[in-house]
Amino acid sequence: MALLRRKRNLVDFEVQTSLLRRMALQWVLFLIVNALALYGWTFLVSGAEDQVGGHWTQFTQNYLPVLLVSLALLPVFMLDAAKLSNRFVGPILRVRRTLAEAASGKDIKPIHFRENDFWQSLADDLNSVLKLQSSANATTAEKSSK
Repeated sequence: MALLRRKRNLVDFEVQTSLLRRMALQWVLFLIVNALALYGWTFLVSGAEDQVGGHWTQFTQNYLPVLLVSLALLPVFMLDAAKLSNRFVGPILRVRRTLAEAASGKDIKPIHFRENDFWQSLADDLNSVLKLQSSANATTAEKSSK
């Protein structure tokens, strides 16, 4: 069975937005620390006797374009992180849905994850448990009908 690609980037809003917020914060902190380190380096290399304004001008000329490009790449990294997180969030959502259906007494078909999803063995384990449950239910129904 060929499983289709996901059409949405966020399948579990709570989990994935938490990951993305954390990643954005870390990225911004990374850029701030780098900017401070580069400014300090500019100060050390050009000499302490130069004026602060001169250091700032030299810093912006040398490093600001690189920092802006790094900041502009943040959305690209966040989109990639959202897509990657689908590989573990999607299977967990599928397991949760299947368990809820099983708890409500519905007949459950074996579950399968997308080819590139993480935790493929989780589907196999859940399918084994559901098969055992189905067998136990059939045995119980057979005994009660006698």
